[in-house]
Amino acid sequence: MVIWIQESRMAFLHSPRLKAAAIIPLVLALAVGAVVVQRATRPAPSSQLLILLVIPDGPRAETLEIRTTLARQLADAFSPLPEVRILQVNQQVTDPDGTAKARDLGRRYHATIIVGESAGLGMTGPSVFVEEMSPAIVVPFLSVKDYMTATVLAEPSSLRFSDPTAEQGRRLVEFVRGAIDLRRTDYAHAQEHLTAALDESSSSEVMSKVLLSRGNALLALGRSAAAIEDYSRAIQINPDLQDAYANRGAAFLKLAARDRAAEDFAGAMRFARFTQVNQAALDVAQGRDEAARDVYDGLLRAHPDDETAHLNRGVSWAAVGDYRRAVDDFSRALQLQPNDAVAYYDRGLSLAALDKLQRAIEDYTAALRITPQNAAAYYARGGAQAALGHYEQAVEDLTRAIQIDPAFGAAYRDRGASHLLLGRFDRAIADATTAVTLDPHDAYAYFNRGLSYTLRGEAEKAIADMQKVLELSNEPTLRKKAHEQLDQLRKEQ
Repeated sequence: MVIWIQESRMAFLHSPRLKAAAIIPLVLALAVGAVVVQRATRPAPSSQLLILLVIPDGPRAETLEIRTTLARQLADAFSPLPEVRILQVNQQVTDPDGTAKARDLGRRYHATIIVGESAGLGMTGPSVFVEEMSPAIVVPFLSVKDYMTATVLAEPSSLRFSDPTAEQGRRLVEFVRGAIDLRRTDYAHAQEHLTAALDESSSSEVMSKVLLSRGNALLALGRSAAAIEDYSRAIQINPDLQDAYANRGAAFLKLAARDRAAEDFAGAMRFARFTQVNQAALDVAQGRDEAARDVYDGLLRAHPDDETAHLNRGVSWAAVGDYRRAVDDFSRALQLQPNDAVAYYDRGLSLAALDKLQRAIEDYTAALRITPQNAAAYYARGGAQAALGHYEQAVEDLTRAIQIDPAFGAAYRDRGASHLLLGRFDRAIADATTAVTLDPHDAYAYFNRGLSYTLRGEAEKAIADMQKVLELSNEPTLRKKAHEQLDQLRKEQ
């Protein structure tokens, strides 16, 4: 946005609605929520995540010891996270339908851990079987004109640890913690825990699936090349792991390597719908908005409840300035998944573009309730507060964005602009100086600093900054204002 200072001869300050230096992953699992025991086949939307520990009836002492150790390890691992609950139940899983019964019970949860020893679970001797009840997650994908598209990534549907030792139990807990952190959108900690779960002596199944999950965390963190390395290693260990091909294809798309992505998608045909969503997201990012919308329109005719397709189609509308249709698609995505932080964030941007700033602030706030460490949402909310003249609130939000991401140059620049509007010239200069240190090509930061120097009576420094603006920027309005400032400064010398 552009803020005009009517009472001052310094007629122009620039604070873009959003050009984040680094978009912080905003994501939501496909099924996030608490248990509704009476009727749910997937969790109800809420901030709670649940783990079910299933204990077979009449287990041997050896299995009981595994269960007891595992329960203690789980409790220790998740004690810092009040939103995660671990429930233990006795479930008869020794009959032929035991596996199905346990899984049906587990569908109300995010992960089921079955301690078993029976052929009913396909096990011989004590084993631990982990099943993820949300075997797909949605993560941030490609930034398009300040908006964020999403991609669907497959997660391991199950893992089996045969004859678990105490050390294997520790690694199993690390895997579960990583899987839960993915659903909490805490990708950095997910990566740490999944790395701790890796063990070269593990079975090929376990090793490949842990690598698959860690690749997902890396992709959500924007580390596409590292994610591709993990997916490739998983495929080398377990060539039949289709999920790894599908996810590696998404990573190649993020790097705009469309041919490499097509090769991987060809080997993962059961993900055809998701690959179409991903390929169309790349089309949006590369400016082929109409082609992408044709894809999304076709997908939504066949699958009207595809939340990711609605979200990404909304981004395609926003990219061409049709913010009302974008809001409609983001709103539909939120009807389908009420806890989707990305949809709240994207809808907030479109509402701000429609000058519905208070509603935009409400959406940014909703996104922050779901993903409190979201620097981009704090930045966007700070910009909306500044546009409403709430400069102190803008400073608070931009400060929070900087605390989360200390390299967020645009947040320094725009916080400096708010300090300038509040008459805090020293702070404005300090923030603008940090902004140009982080991004030496930020002409608006030089302009804002030049205004601050002018108001503080330091004409030579102001002239130097305005000249730098003209050197860096081809934007007509900014250049016009910089020329005006230079003319005025030279007249007063």
